[in-house]
Amino acid sequence: MTIFSFILLVAFGVLCSATEDEFCNQRRPAHCFTPDLKVGFPDSVEALDKTCPILIPRLKCLLDFKNKCSDSDLPPHFKNLEKVFDLLMEACDKESKFHKELSLHLPCTEEVLMSHRNKCKPMVKEALEKVKIDLNLDFEAENIFSDDEDWAKYMCMSEALHMSCFVASTSVRCGEKTGDYVESVMNRIGLMDVHCPGQTLEEVKAEIEVIQPEMKRRIAAEEINSQN
Repeated sequence: MTIFSFILLVAFGVLCSATEDEFCNQRRPAHCFTPDLKVGFPDSVEALDKTCPILIPRLKCLLDFKNKCSDSDLPPHFKNLEKVFDLLMEACDKESKFHKELSLHLPCTEEVLMSHRNKCKPMVKEALEKVKIDLNLDFEAENIFSDDEDWAKYMCMSEALHMSCFVASTSVRCGEKTGDYVESVMNRIGLMDVHCPGQTLEEVKAEIEVIQPEMKRRIAAEEINSQN
């Protein structure tokens, strides 16, 4: 462990020993991370082992903030922080089944993560345009971020399409087994539950089941063309 990491861990210990009022008044979620912190997606077990000591105290810091203070300052994807933290701890436990499974899928998954955005962006944009038309949404309206059910479905579809395309890309590049594994991890964390309210989630899941096979077909065709 570097001296820098050691200092951060000590600082974290001081932070956690503060009273609840001091903690909430002086800290915000951003304080758990330093501006110069750069942590990439691990592409190997060795990289994961180096990343764990960096991420664990920072996620623990966020979790303490969420538990001790109002979580209204946290963005939606932090609402399931407990699940994320539990999964991280399991991933970092070298003796766990999850750690061993993860080590098999990391290299190829990292490759997909680095390239999927360019592949997925046009497909996601195209699908969202259809959703926008079907729901008759007006992006110029003042209530674009209101609690309207149609807007909620649009935002849910946006998240679902990005996740679905990543799974599709992983399945094509790394095989169905790795694609299924990535999807199971997403489901375990509950990413869709965070972004999609109740009935909307079920509707979106049904639509994604129809869309994903076409995504896989197009991504596979692009892979073949890129190799020719």
